[in-house]
Amino acid sequence: MKKQLRVALPFLWMFLFALIVGAIVQFAVGPSRVEELTGDQGDYHALAVRFKSGGVFGEPGALAYRAPLYPVLLGHVYARLGSHLTVARALNWLLAGGIAVLSGMIAFNLCQNLKAAWLATALTCTQSYWWLQQTEVMPENLATFCLGVSIACWPNFSARSRAVGRRLQKHGAWVAASGLWLGLALLCKPIFLLALPLLVLLAAAFSPANQRQSQVAFALIFVLVALIPVGGWTYRNYKALGQWVPITTGSGEVFWGAHAPETLQQAKGSWTLQPLPTEFQAKIDAAAPQTREIVSSQVRWDAGWASLRDAAPTDVALHFLLKPLRLWSPSTFFPAEGWQWALKLPLILLNLTVLLGFAYQLRQDFTIRPLVLALSLSLTVTACIFWGTIRFQYLLLPVISGMAAISFYHYLPDLKIFRKPSRRSRRDTKFKQTKFD
Repeated sequence: MKKQLRVALPFLWMFLFALIVGAIVQFAVGPSRVEELTGDQGDYHALAVRFKSGGVFGEPGALAYRAPLYPVLLGHVYARLGSHLTVARALNWLLAGGIAVLSGMIAFNLCQNLKAAWLATALTCTQSYWWLQQTEVMPENLATFCLGVSIACWPNFSARSRAVGRRLQKHGAWVAASGLWLGLALLCKPIFLLALPLLVLLAAAFSPANQRQSQVAFALIFVLVALIPVGGWTYRNYKALGQWVPITTGSGEVFWGAHAPETLQQAKGSWTLQPLPTEFQAKIDAAAPQTREIVSSQVRWDAGWASLRDAAPTDVALHFLLKPLRLWSPSTFFPAEGWQWALKLPLILLNLTVLLGFAYQLRQDFTIRPLVLALSLSLTVTACIFWGTIRFQYLLLPVISGMAAISFYHYLPDLKIFRKPSRRSRRDTKFKQTKFD
């Protein structure tokens, strides 16, 4: 037990470091009262309070409009600590600390060096969206944490050829755990659904020959296990709505807002809140109450497609070009006004360096490479279908920081804090020296 604690001690220090940085952020940024919550934050708080009160998710007309895991978890926390904004922000503060540590763990798993782990943790703590998301009542931190655990659980194995059965026996439980955590991440943000079929294809295409069979077998296990929580929620939606809805009915509103005429003209690549045209709204108003939630989503999809068909081809082309550029932007959440340029510009340069380091490491034959490629490609394709924002890139922050750190940790000095703790205690060493002297 003491040996395990010594091995875990550096990561406990990383967690404490992240909590200290996060505490500074908490005092500097964000609302302080529940009454100040608006938009999505207000919805998630209301869902959590409703779940706390009756153990029921959603409300009539919005039974599956939001992904469930974050408001359900927040509702459980509210039930024990009270429905206060401080409680919600404390939850996201702890999750943010976990995200920073997961960045370090991913880096350490890839190169077995604590310098890389500390650098990855520090890079996460300098990401401005890491500051923002721990002050907002939003599901991003829980989704990012679940995704980080999923990536950290994916096993490393040697480049030597091994029988698939032996690797499954040794690593199969970790692959299953990785899939389960991704399934939980999907119940926070369903943005990575495309990663499930992509993983099998990319495992076959981008794995070294002596790993290919194992990677494909692992991918299949991963996908099947990830579908367990998703399938459970899909069945709940079928029972509640009478139709198969994988996770949410909110996709129609997102698609419409991302492709409304005003968005195509004034906010290309992004999303704006727009009312439906009269003829489409009339279809929703005419729907029966028990089907209106489903009809509302379908009609908004139809309205989005109609807007794209009627728009100028140049506007549509530029709109879809800007979506992935917005997604993978190195910018910050705050504008450059006055003195903020002095903070924003260095952060942009740092974020750009991190993204380039992450992209460079994707060339390496890490065993997590097919999984990370699947997640990155899924994120990009989903952003092109809906809209591009760095908020979605943030979901990959643990692996972005973790892999980028491997590109730069060699430049750090060899400080004492970066040394691996010995697995032997001084008592063990003294005993062995005495015994064999």
